[in-house]
Amino acid sequence: IDGVIHSAGIADFGGVIQRRTREASELVLEAKVKGTLVLDRVLKDINPDFFVLCSSVSSILAPFGEVAYTAANAFLDAFARYKNKNQSPYIVSVNWDGWQEVGMAVNARKETHSPASFKPETREVDHPLFDECKILQPGQEEYITVFSASKHWVVSEHQVMGNSVLVGTAYLEMAAAAFENHSGTRNVEFRSIYFLNPLVLVENKEVEFRLVLKQQKNHQEFFFMSRPDIGKGNWRAHVRGEIVEQGDEPGSTLDIEEIRAQCSQQEIAYNREDFIPFEGFVGVSNRWNCLRRLYLGENQGLAEIKLPEEYKDENDLYLMYPPQMDVATSFGLWAVAKIDSGYLPFSYKKLRVKGPLPKKIFSYARVIENEPSKDKTIKLDITIMDEKGT
Repeated sequence: IDGVIHSAGIADFGGVIQRRTREASELVLEAKVKGTLVLDRVLKDINPDFFVLCSSVSSILAPFGEVAYTAANAFLDAFARYKNKNQSPYIVSVNWDGWQEVGMAVNARKETHSPASFKPETREVDHPLFDECKILQPGQEEYITVFSASKHWVVSEHQVMGNSVLVGTAYLEMAAAAFENHSGTRNVEFRSIYFLNPLVLVENKEVEFRLVLKQQKNHQEFFFMSRPDIGKGNWRAHVRGEIVEQGDEPGSTLDIEEIRAQCSQQEIAYNREDFIPFEGFVGVSNRWNCLRRLYLGENQGLAEIKLPEEYKDENDLYLMYPPQMDVATSFGLWAVAKIDSGYLPFSYKKLRVKGPLPKKIFSYARVIENEPSKDKTIKLDITIMDEKGT
């Protein structure tokens, strides 16, 4: 044996770390890591002239959703450096990019892409937060926006410590709008939503932002990602989750007067004139000036939320108007759980949407767990309803 080329590998479809299984990652690691160690042991007494490891640019670029493949190729690179410092034979790790006609990338595309008859297409999307939709392969749609603080108020008018940050409820709105565009229904259920990284924008800077909606067996998987340079650069993950269609059965109706009676320890009225824009840890514009009254009880609270008159027509463009939804889901943190600042949303375990938010709503928040010293998280159960309690 004059030389050995180790080119075995398995494509990584495991997805983001939070949703991976140990078995899926080990399968990807085994081909490159275990295969290299076995060959090294077998070649110990043969001493060939060279030993080539077929690594990948993934070990450097770390593509989204391929942590096991990235780690496996990083191992090949590290193994080659270590061996070259300590002994012969000559060993090299080659960081290949994708090949055009053969190789793992081509095989992966055959598994995930369409038949030869499929033609990619671009569609218009009638929504203020989307520019267009691209369908590049069957079962997957990509909703594209070029965000900028100067053009999009969902970013510029929501600031965390003085930085323009895309409000978290905008991700929910965009995912629901994409699913409606895909399936034609607004009755949806979100599951296992995780906020991974905020989208922070600087003034006069544009960012390419994408929502990927991917068909799975019993649901649609979605994830948001961005890159700072239009058409190039590495992607950064922001939010991921699942969404599925609900049935048309009506939701339960709550008695608002009964809830008010349970939340009778304190009542607070809010005047529009007292609202101060962009104040505090999270600063917002007048679009968020919609909290009118709070009713507080033991570990529970009811918020009366009504949009300012100047934004009522704007509300009709959205399923879940982001400022209204933000107030409805966040008031429980500071008003009910009594957490002043420093906490931001991390996850929604489940969110059921029965229809668009009306201009006046009530939000009922109950604290499930309130032990921030234990794991630094606060858990709440929130019901958002109209004036009739539906």
